[in-house]
Amino acid sequence: MNGGNCQNCARSPWVRRANQFITSSSTNPHHGARVATVEFLLQNGYCGINNRIGINDITRHLATRGFFYDRSPFQNNILTELKRLRIVVTLVYPGGQGGVFIPSRQAEIRQVARQLVSRVVQELTNIEGTTSNTPVHRHITQLIQAAQLTMQRI
Repeated sequence: MNGGNCQNCARSPWVRRANQFITSSSTNPHHGARVATVEFLLQNGYCGINNRIGINDITRHLATRGFFYDRSPFQNNILTELKRLRIVVTLVYPGGQGGVFIPSRQAEIRQVARQLVSRVVQELTNIEGTTSNTPVHRHITQLIQAAQLTMQRI
């Protein structure tokens, strides 16, 4: 399986890692839903940032394989572990713009990292005004500055 026969995906270290995960974990019942998720992503070409799929579509597929998850348990039990295993990433945008995919290039990881840090900056900025005249304000301001610097360097 190589991510829908895409040449970028065929060379992707993340696709190789995904295939290795399937090979090493397919007989472990503890990893059944994770293996089914990775197989689904690979078999259907969800490799590369422009080929992402929504969580609800994945959970519907998993149900056909006998794995039943609502969105939150899927995110916490399956998706989080696949991220920690460095197999998948998620682009977090509201509505249908976000999604799960297996990266094909390092630039995609940078794009996702920038997007996540940008969201952190937005949330910190939202709370910064509320913290004025409190001991926390200085720390929030420093976090905003550090996150903005990080975003520039990614």
